Amino acid sequence: MQIHHQQITKNKNNTKPFVGCSFSFCTNFIKLSNDRISKFIFNNTTTTKIKRVISTKSEPPKCPAIGLFPPLSENTNYIPISGKQLCWEIKQLINNTELAIIRLEQLNTQSNLFKEINESIENIGEENVLVKQFVLQVKELFELAKKIEKIIPSFFEEICSDCPQVDEVESSEQLLSKNFTKLLNATIRFDSLKITTPILQNAFSLFRRMCLLKNLGNIYTLNAPLSDQIVLFLSRPSPLFTAIVNSAGHFIGRQRSRELATSHLSEALIVIYNVVKKMLQRLCNNQQQEDYSNTDYHKEFLIRSLMGILLLSDHIDRNFGGIFIPSRSPFDIADFIDIVKLRTSSVEAKKTLATLRFMSRHFSDSEIPAYIRKMFEIN
Repeated sequence: MQIHHQQITKNKNNTKPFVGCSFSFCTNFIKLSNDRISKFIFNNTTTTKIKRVISTKSEPPKCPAIGLFPPLSENTNYIPISGKQLCWEIKQLINNTELAIIRLEQLNTQSNLFKEINESIENIGEENVLVKQFVLQVKELFELAKKIEKIIPSFFEEICSDCPQVDEVESSEQLLSKNFTKLLNATIRFDSLKITTPILQNAFSLFRRMCLLKNLGNIYTLNAPLSDQIVLFLSRPSPLFTAIVNSAGHFIGRQRSRELATSHLSEALIVIYNVVKKMLQRLCNNQQQEDYSNTDYHKEFLIRSLMGILLLSDHIDRNFGGIFIPSRSPFDIADFIDIVKLRTSSVEAKKTLATLRFMSRHFSDSEIPAYIRKMFEIN
């Protein structure tokens, strides 16, 4: 039996026709939901454990709407990529995001950075290695966000397009979805850590102000217009996750019917969400097995992945209340909250739910039922 979706775009420039979440994607991806799916997801996990970087604030301030922050590039005429190239590009995004997390953790230990910036600007003839390294790393972070906005629309097109031929295993929707989940997970980890690392934004703002006072037009390969863009980029509460949201906006915006494109993208995200949820259930039911020796890390990864999919779905949902109104949303937010409370400690549950509230788009909407808000409270 085949499922036919309404075609909402024409086949232009040899791009794949958009037909919604393809039936082959749903069936093939669900086939992966067997006893070996956790190995498939975690087979490339590095041996070094990544520190937990969920925000330690249980009651964070309200996050400004991501819609207030425009895309870093127009990206209206991007050339879609697929297959091995797309898979490789997403892997590079994952590696660069993991590197950005490590650098941000190290930044917390550089208490003398502000002093070094002042001395670097005062003695412009002498190159300050610490300041130069910091400025170039911030520039790389900005370029990473721009690349996310450029690459990820192709992933959305891949999972929402008719795929009659699969270009080897590297181009399958399963592998692409696996890598996207890892990227989504890493961006949330970075943004959660960025919330508790004000030195990132403060130090670069100081560097920019000092350059303006000294009338320095170009220092460390950074000119004034680019510095202004980076300052605005760092002012975002969740800069890398915002890039993924903007990627979804790029993809939806180039379709003829935004409503239908949003519906089909949500449909694809639901498939990924259900598979990850099933993985979490099996992981928790097999904690005593040898293959699940690193259960805590894997559990944290899966719960954060579920949260990331919910957040992305909430930001592309134009309805009031978003995912927080059960009667309108295809996602069961109450079920996710129960999973968080049941599968994690009270401290971790507070951090996770606080992050969900802070990074969401619709949590402050008045239409959200009172009992849903009540569920976010942990005594």
